[in-house]
Amino acid sequence: MLRRTLVGLMLATALTGPVLAQDVTIKYMTFSAAPNYLAQLDETVAAFEAANPGIKVEVETQSWDAYFTKLQTVVAANQAPDAFELNYENFVTYAERGALADLTPMLGADAAAYNPTALAVFAQDGKQYGLVESFSNVVLFYNKDLFDAAGVAYPSPDWTWTEELAAAQKLTGNGVWGSFAPIQFWEFYKTIAQNGGAILSPDKQTVTIDSPQNVETLTWSNYPPLRQAAF
Repeated sequence: MLRRTLVGLMLATALTGPVLAQDVTIKYMTFSAAPNYLAQLDETVAAFEAANPGIKVEVETQSWDAYFTKLQTVVAANQAPDAFELNYENFVTYAERGALADLTPMLGADAAAYNPTALAVFAQDGKQYGLVESFSNVVLFYNKDLFDAAGVAYPSPDWTWTEELAAAQKLTGNGVWGSFAPIQFWEFYKTIAQNGGAILSPDKQTVTIDSPQNVETLTWSNYPPLRQAAF
């Protein structure tokens, strides 16, 4: 059955690097702080340095459009920062090249502090190469006034896609779209997972983008009379 229950998968980033020692300066490179969250990053660094005397953090920020070019360059030159942000889309490439330190011996009981699904994303071959910095959930917002006006019951936690589509049919009309589905690539792989689909086969050797589950997902996501989709 097509599940409409929205389960968060991680649009995630990770901090990776070698074991830290006292009386050292560690270099950290980030793309997500600049330009809007530099003050919060400064507070985080100050709190870390206060809790870890003898360790200083040198921060380098890059814009999103320049970050991965810079990261690739410094890693290739063997000048990588001690810790850096790495998103899910790029994780496997760096892990397979041996560019990431194995954090498994250091993690221990601290693993319980992380969302287990998000943490597992940055593991490969039984080794933990990154820690979760952030991840996103898919959530459902609905307009109670529209539901009330149409006499439709509010969404419930056990809603399926079929029930969502039926509600959207009743809400559509008079310039109102029954559903809005911003399905871009980072949302698409989450949505197909709800329907048992995937981009790659379990062994990562075959592209399965045209699987029946994926086609069914796209059909549901873009049912033209009821949805306004954003690509």
